[in-house]
Amino acid sequence: ANALSSSISTYDVDDKGAVKLRNARAYKDKSELLFFSDNAISDDGRRYFQLVGNKGQVLVFDVLKNGDLQMRETVEGLPELGSYGLATI
Repeated sequence: ANALSSSISTYDVDDKGAVKLRNARAYKDKSELLFFSDNAISDDGRRYFQLVGNKGQVLVFDVLKNGDLQMRETVEGLPELGSYGLATI
């Protein structure tokens, strides 16, 4: 998550732990007003969750088979300022 540009990058990690950039802009909010802070991925790797700390939201993405992200929904209702920390079950 790239907090100051309201974007998310994706990476490939090989069996030896080497990291390679897959997509520098897998998701980009055009307004650049969203502060992306904590994030998590589901245990099965099918969902990606991005906390938007200055909006009281969590963006939920489907992780496609090729590793790309597809917006699924926006969950609201958290405090609009100071939302930090994210856990998935």
